[in-house]
Amino acid sequence: MRIRALVDAGFLEIHEYGDDQKCVFYLTHMGVQFIRDISSEPLYVMDSKGVHRKYEATAGMLKMTDNLLDHQTKLNALSLEIVRRCSLDPASYKDSMFSTNFTYAQPDGVLELPGFDIFLEMDMGHERTSALRAKWEHYRTYFNSRDYYLHRNKQIVVLFATERVSKLAVRRTSVVKSLNQTIFDLFSPMFDCYIGTNEEMEEIAERLITGKKGWFSRVGTYLQNKLGFTFSKPKQIVEACREPYLYMRMLDGEGKPVVRDGRLQEFLFEDCSDRQILGLKRAACYKQTQSLLSGKIGRDIPLLVLVSSEGEIYRDLSAVEARFVPNVYYVTAARLKNKPFYEALFQFDQLGNRYCFTDWSLKTQRYEKKQD
Repeated sequence: MRIRALVDAGFLEIHEYGDDQKCVFYLTHMGVQFIRDISSEPLYVMDSKGVHRKYEATAGMLKMTDNLLDHQTKLNALSLEIVRRCSLDPASYKDSMFSTNFTYAQPDGVLELPGFDIFLEMDMGHERTSALRAKWEHYRTYFNSRDYYLHRNKQIVVLFATERVSKLAVRRTSVVKSLNQTIFDLFSPMFDCYIGTNEEMEEIAERLITGKKGWFSRVGTYLQNKLGFTFSKPKQIVEACREPYLYMRMLDGEGKPVVRDGRLQEFLFEDCSDRQILGLKRAACYKQTQSLLSGKIGRDIPLLVLVSSEGEIYRDLSAVEARFVPNVYYVTAARLKNKPFYEALFQFDQLGNRYCFTDWSLKTQRYEKKQD
């Protein structure tokens, strides 16, 4: 094995830790010197406090205490799998020790890509809400820093991976609450966040990087082919909302807008099927968006949000204290497939009751269940 050869040659040393004797490899002094020689430049590490100081690395600097090794190995596994699945240059990834442009944000790792940057956060479920809030405040500091000013034309996507968590739904709720209490206002088309397991983050990264299609491609095709909706991004709506919302409306065979049960069949559309925080923010804060929109075009347009499941969107809305927002409707791919359009749409009230609708006017609700 090549690793054994590197150990035998003195470039790596083996370190065992934990009750089950897990194993990691550290660069030796000779290994650090070898990397310097082949790269023709010093190997730097950044100050752990996130200030703009860097030091030439030594073998001792690269070692970690045993209680941090599980976190680091999980982070390494996530980053390496994303690099492999998306055929990325391994040099595009840097963990916090070697990242020079994002020290104020202090992410655990960064994938620097041509079109956008991915911040990786590895959550082992140990941090309390106060620690999570402190983490997100570092992000606010970063957005006010010179670092961000120099890179502000690039989108930033945070992949918050949760590992070793027995109750993922409970942990997600804690993370979403901490975001709502700190940087919820910062989410925009240039800044988004996904929360889930390593496997879920790997899939999302692959879709973001390679353009692989998700749920919306199938749902959008159904809405177009079966129900006659068309999708566009009218300049007037984009300017009014100050964000590139997708606009959908139903047209008849002659291309004219359709009115059913006294209501013009039009919506703004948000794909939140991956439970990204930007989609949640748009739903929770739609009252402000609607006021901008109605003032510009003279009418209210409801927001339709594609979600993964009734229970998951309910927990997220509860975490940001926005179970009911007027003129916001939710739908899942399964409901669209199995119900008439107006019955597929649903809302919650502040008490957690879920309702669908009896006709295209969306005025009369029908009780479905108390959402758990």
